[in-house]
Amino acid sequence: MADARTILKIDDPAHDAALTRVLADAFQSDPALSWLLPDPALRPARFETFFPAMIKADRKAGMVLASPGNEVVTLWRAPGQTKPGLVETLGEGWPMLRTFGLGLGRAMTMSGAIAAHHPVPDDFWYLHFAAAASAAQGKGWGGAAIREGIARATAAGKATVLETAKETNVAIYLRLGFAIIDTWQVPGGGPKFWTMRRPL
Repeated sequence: MADARTILKIDDPAHDAALTRVLADAFQSDPALSWLLPDPALRPARFETFFPAMIKADRKAGMVLASPGNEVVTLWRAPGQTKPGLVETLGEGWPMLRTFGLGLGRAMTMSGAIAAHHPVPDDFWYLHFAAAASAAQGKGWGGAAIREGIARATAAGKATVLETAKETNVAIYLRLGFAIIDTWQVPGGGPKFWTMRRPL
C-alpha cells in the first residue's frame, strides 16, 4: 500500500492536464505572475497555456515530481539546464505570447533578472515551481514533494536552489534547510524575490 505522502517522478504527459490545474490554481495570487498578469480575470485561461509549456520544458530539462492523487506537483531543472537555451526559448515563444500578451516584455525582464541572480556555476538542481492543490494545502504535501526533490539532488551530489516572490514561503523553505543567499527586486517596479540555496 502506497504511503500517504508518496511522491513519484511523472514522465507520462497524460497527467499534465491534472498537474496544470494544480499549478494554475495555486499561482492565481502569486506576486510574480500577478505582476505579469495584473488582471485576475485573465489568469485562469492564460495559465492553461503557460503551465503546460512549463511542465513540458521542465520535464525535458529535469523532472516533474507529483503525488499519485495530484495533491502536489513540483517542477525541477537539472544542473546545467537552469537557464533555457535558444532552442527552448524559441519553442516557448508562442505559448509565452499567448500567456502574457502585451506583458511579454515584463516577462522577459523578470526571466532575465532571475537568471542573473542564480548562483554561478549552475551546478545545482533548480526548483522552478511548487504547488499544492487547495484541498491539500497545510497538510504536508508541499514539504514532501520538495524533500523528494532534495533527496534526488543529494543522491546525485548536488545542491538545490530556488527563488520565491512570496514572503510567506521563505519561512517554509528555511525549515526545509534552505538559506537566503540574495534578495532583489525585478527592475521596473516588479516584485521582490528571495533566492535560496540548500547545500548538500
